[in-house]
Amino acid sequence: MSQPRIEHLVQAPDMIGALLAAARKQAGMTQGQIGKQLGITQGRVSQIERRASKVTVAMVLQYANLVGMEFVLRPRRTPESSW
Repeated sequence: MSQPRIEHLVQAPDMIGALLAAARKQAGMTQGQIGKQLGITQGRVSQIERRASKVTVAMVLQYANLVGMEFVLRPRRTPESSW
């Protein structure tokens, strides 16, 4: 049985690290494993997850790919009119 697809609306940069950390844990991976595949240290992975340091979009996309996530840019949804 496959995992249900859960989408997250990211409204601020501060949200990305926590979402990546949650996805990493769900994938059963350690910070060390992620770091090794990204060519960075476990400490740097921790900083990314805590947003303690700046990270490039390329690094976020690579990290997301490793934990089975993808980023989708789409036009913003507008609330339906009440009339």
